Amino acid sequence: MKGPTMPIENTGKKNLIWQYHVNVVNGYYGPHRFNIAKASSSLMSMYAMKIGAEYRLVTQPQFSERRLPGGPAMERFQLLGNEYEAYDKILYIDTDILPSAEAPSIFDDYSSADIAGIHRPHPRDLEILKKGWLSKAVDHNKYIENYVNGAILLMSREFRAYLIETINIDDIQCDAGKHWDTHGIDVKWPVYDQSMVSYAIAISSFTLSRVNETFIKGPYFFNYGGQKSHSTSKEFFERYRSLRDDWLAGDTYL
Repeated sequence: MKGPTMPIENTGKKNLIWQYHVNVVNGYYGPHRFNIAKASSSLMSMYAMKIGAEYRLVTQPQFSERRLPGGPAMERFQLLGNEYEAYDKILYIDTDILPSAEAPSIFDDYSSADIAGIHRPHPRDLEILKKGWLSKAVDHNKYIENYVNGAILLMSREFRAYLIETINIDDIQCDAGKHWDTHGIDVKWPVYDQSMVSYAIAISSFTLSRVNETFIKGPYFFNYGGQKSHSTSKEFFERYRSLRDDWLAGDTYL
């Protein structure tokens, strides 16, 4: 067990860590989605306190309740609303990611980045780049090199302002009623929010700062994205209990 976690000196910047949860229960997410989100949120709020950032967990949908293609994934775009203009940087992070007590400030580590995230091009988007509408819409190398996964999005005020000007949320409606398994490359935005954001980067002067694996596979953040099998969920909660003990180490009342 590690020693008590000490706060990091505040830099004077106004930063926000933002998570979203809606309790969808199906075979992909498994029966533990709600508790997984609660576990992630509890540690992420402690991480925000440590690094001097604000924290917000949002549970009210704005886009998925309109039955837009993409469902809950589209809720990331709530961050383009006027209420978030005051923040220098905003970290969107999935509710199946766990921060450790030793994690440094991701805002400090990527202080010069306008957009930072996991570089993991999705095969569906790469298929559209090769054979679909993207083939003539973007520079292929820039698109591939700057493709960002939606699990972690660290965005500056300037990049968010660019997305507000560039992304039309309702453009996702062109995929209404379509499914990749049957429509293939006729689907415009096959991976929803990350398809749209990655395209926006590709046609801009912005470049992706790739988040180091220490913020994905440990020891700073542990990402349990993807289908929640029994073994994955079991591993997640075992990791959560260990990290929780580290976060609260040194408190003699616990």
